[in-house]
Parts: sequence; C-alpha cells; structure tokens
Amino acid sequence: MATITPILSSDLISSSRETINNNFSNLNSDISALSGSAALPNNNFNMGTGSLTATNAYFTGIVKLQRAQEAFAVYNTTISTSAAVNLDCTDNSVWYITSTVTRSWTVNLQNTGIDSLNASNIVLLINQGSASYIPSAIQLDGVAQTINWQGGSQPTGNANKKDSVSFTVLNNSGTYIVLGQLVTFG
Repeated sequence: MATITPILSSDLISSSRETINNNFSNLNSDISALSGSAALPNNNFNMGTGSLTATNAYFTGIVKLQRAQEAFAVYNTTISTSAAVNLDCTDNSVWYITSTVTRSWTVNLQNTGIDSLNASNIVLLINQGSASYIPSAIQLDGVAQTINWQGGSQPTGNANKKDSVSFTVLNNSGTYIVLGQLVTFG
C-alpha cells in the first residue's frame, strides 16, 4: 500500500500526467514510486473510478469532496465503574455506545494523533436506557483535560434517547482545549 506523506510536486509527477488522468490501474505504481513531496500537474487530480488509500496525507488549500463517508466503531462493553473507558481513535473518531451505562464515566481518547495547531472532532453516540449518563470527564492518552461545555455547565443525558456527545479537541502547541456539547435525538 502506498503512503503519500506530504504534498505532491509537479516535478516528480508531471511525466505521469497522462497515467494519472487516464489510467487508474497504473496510478498506484506511479504513486508508490514517489517519495518526499510533490504537487499535481495543473493542481488537478482526476482519479476516475477506484480508490486511493493514503496514510497521513496532507493537503493545503481548499479540498473539495463530492461525497465523503466516515467509519464508526461500536463500543458494547458495560460501563459501570469509575474506571476510564478507553476508546482508540487510530481508525475512528465516531463511536456508537450501545452498551449499558450505569453511571457517569471518564472517556480516555487514545491515539488521537492531533498535531500542534490542529484540531479534531470526536463524537460519541450514546444509546441511553431508562437512566441516562454521559462522560463527566475526559482524558487524552491518559492525561486529564478540562471539558469546556457549551453553555458553561455539563449537560445531563436524556433517558431512552440517543445522545450525541461531541468533543472538539484543539492542540494549541501542546496545550489541549476541549469543547464539549450534547445534542439529543429520538
């Protein structure tokens, strides 16, 4: 699998312009030959049909997507103790909590990979029962953070509903700012 790290350069790929624009089957081999950074000819990349997988791809400028999907993970282990619930964000930033939740809890977001001066949004969709609970505390890789709740105070969950708890996490040169909000559905 090819890894594209920084930005693509026209000097490295201009000779492959016809391949990129017209023949996706050759695209993977052309891209796997790249190293370092490169820019696409005429700032365009028309992939046609198929898919391109990249790890840690960085883009500058405006990125336009016609349609995007994001994978989510299901957490179905009962939450009944004060121990932190560890959610590995390596592959997912959306979590569907389907398990029984019997108390307020601490969520520990692991492997968020948020670089300095970058931000990410993590969403927990909690399927509430007759008693409702949401995370009352947050950790990033085991380090406690302050949740700055929308409206200034921690909201409460909503019984027999689906609560979407969103955390926007900003890395301000190593100092994290966590914004929390709750929206109820159903």
